[in-house]
Amino acid sequence: MAKMKTMDGNTATAWIAYALSDTAAIYPITPSSVMGEVVDDMASKNVKNVFGQTVSVREMQSEAGDAGAVHGMLASGSLASTYTASQGLLLMIPNMYKMAGELLPAVFHVAARALASHALCIFGDHQDVMACRQTGFSMLCSNSVQECMDLALVAHLSAIESSVPMLHFFDGFRTSHEIQKIEVIDYDDIRKLVPWDAIAEFRARGMNPEHPETRGTAQNPDIYFQNVEAANSNHLRVPAIVEANMKKVAALTGREHHLFEYVGDPEADRVIVSMGSSCEVIEETVNRLNAEGERVGLVKVHLFRPFAPEYMLRVIPSTVSQIAVLDRTKEPGSLGEPLYLDVCAALAEKDGFVMIGDVCCGYIGDGSSITVPDKASAIAPGAFRENKRILFLTVPDTVEKIGANAFRDCRLLRELRLPKSISELPPGALDGCEALQSITAPGMLPERFDRREDRVSAVIGFCRAWKEYSASADAAYRGWVSENAQMLLSAVIDRNMPDAVRFFTENALIDRESYLAALEKAQTARAMEIVALLLDYGKNLSSEDMFDKYDI
Repeated sequence: MAKMKTMDGNTATAWIAYALSDTAAIYPITPSSVMGEVVDDMASKNVKNVFGQTVSVREMQSEAGDAGAVHGMLASGSLASTYTASQGLLLMIPNMYKMAGELLPAVFHVAARALASHALCIFGDHQDVMACRQTGFSMLCSNSVQECMDLALVAHLSAIESSVPMLHFFDGFRTSHEIQKIEVIDYDDIRKLVPWDAIAEFRARGMNPEHPETRGTAQNPDIYFQNVEAANSNHLRVPAIVEANMKKVAALTGREHHLFEYVGDPEADRVIVSMGSSCEVIEETVNRLNAEGERVGLVKVHLFRPFAPEYMLRVIPSTVSQIAVLDRTKEPGSLGEPLYLDVCAALAEKDGFVMIGDVCCGYIGDGSSITVPDKASAIAPGAFRENKRILFLTVPDTVEKIGANAFRDCRLLRELRLPKSISELPPGALDGCEALQSITAPGMLPERFDRREDRVSAVIGFCRAWKEYSASADAAYRGWVSENAQMLLSAVIDRNMPDAVRFFTENALIDRESYLAALEKAQTARAMEIVALLLDYGKNLSSEDMFDKYDI
């Protein structure tokens, strides 16, 4: 039976850090000081770690000294960890680049805290850890006290196995000082999970006077960047390694963790993506709202670096039409905060489409004339709702279903092309599309459009691409055209659509009276391509010369 114990997030993390460290460098800074104190206290009591030894703890004179000491410990083949927060973490950044570049399995445990700017603040946000996201460290986030213990273990195991240093963080105070009764992982159980071969390999490449080597060289750009790129393979392995270690810990403890965890309705239409202690509150809110009939969900982010979009996309329901990303930091001058930008980049295809599996859930690009990717089989409800940029939208033949409100309030949308596979649109799909002038829908009959203005746009779309329509659809649309020919001809001239006018001329649908009015209207609008079409049509309309009055 698992041993239960009451402790805070700092203590839970320190328990694991002690187990898997040969050495530790410490320096106090709120709210991470407790981790260093616990590790130092355990060492003073001669507690043995999983290697059967007492951890060698050194208190330095600053956090910069901590980072330098940890770098040296690792370079000598000693597994090392340190504990910090806020400005203290920033002082470690120069050495973090070195550790990541040299593929040393450091583990930094951080009680995330705001940075001092116009004033000092000890609020537990993510400003400090976000300043490290470019260092090359992997970044793993715990959302609760129990996760501090579980994921601290995952962080150490993954650093050893991948040779990529890990920054394990959790919210300062909100988690670091939250006291909970949790299950403690026994050192004997931890020992079963340790990758001993990887540790032996790491120790073998430690600095040793018996086999001297050169480190810390200066390189020209051509060589330097080749080496930077060569490390990519190590970082690309990290998500799979972390996921595998999460499964190992789950098998040991019964508590399941993943890089991205989803909670909520399996067919949610709205989802929040968040990271840190906020997930605990959001999860309770999601459960309450779903119990009241809502359809909402939450994606909890654990592995922030390397960001693994394929793992995130696996857990987001394909029914989602709206996603809100909550960052616990502020980046002045940025287009958005770090987690938001990563989620946007992960969801967006190269052309800006948000794809979840084979469902198109939206568009975040800046194009005005777009075509949905042909790998899409459906368009999610509200996918393009309130888009303020799209003028021309084409839906490919692969799409078989369009969700409710898919194009609602796209106030600038002028032309919509639907495939033959779409035989009807859900109610409200086109509401608010005030500028819509043409709907090409070979699979839909005119009566399928609820509003008259949409039906007119659909008939105009038929006139522009009538050869794409089946015989039955062609007959239905021609009937509508014959009843409203003069109005439609006037409309397509107003909208300057020569391809629609060509339908009237090729099918001889313009009588002499309508012809004269149309020609005058086209001339007035300076729609010269339409004028040319009408003049050519007029040659066969009557032997009488009707063009003397027009100076063209």
